[in-house]
Amino acid sequence: MHKFLKSTAAASAVFALTAPSLTAPAFAQRPEITVSTTTAMEEWRGDVTRDLDRNLKFAEKARGYHPQDGIVQIRFHLDDSGRPADLQFYRSSGSRASDKTAHWAVRRLNNLDEVPTAIDRGTVFQANIIFARSAKEHTRLARKLEAYERTRLASASPGSKVIALGS
Repeated sequence: MHKFLKSTAAASAVFALTAPSLTAPAFAQRPEITVSTTTAMEEWRGDVTRDLDRNLKFAEKARGYHPQDGIVQIRFHLDDSGRPADLQFYRSSGSRASDKTAHWAVRRLNNLDEVPTAIDRGTVFQANIIFARSAKEHTRLARKLEAYERTRLASASPGSKVIALGS
């Protein structure tokens, strides 16, 4: 599990599961079969996670933002250059500092149009960000976010496309 814990913030985006590839010969006459546990989408999400985490750390350090514990969910579309556009809070943390930090970090993401799936103008991206000052609080908030996401997915209309980035 990927998490960034600091005195005032723990932020995360997608947790990409990576494991080494396993290679096993099928028969002596046949070429090797490679089984990979990492998909292109997981790799892309991992890259976006690292970028978002870097932006969150920078926001705290350079901008002097001091987020409080909480969950922030921001939805957006992509502009023509692959950057977030039309940012909207789907769920506010209730802390102005946390919301401002999350918004600042998401707005600075780039190259999101490299997502390895078909997207169109209507595709919605959702950044799920957790701020926590302790591992225990991060675990509690991660469970809460999982419940939010289960509810969102269960109530989603068929054909709606939301690409979630986050815990």
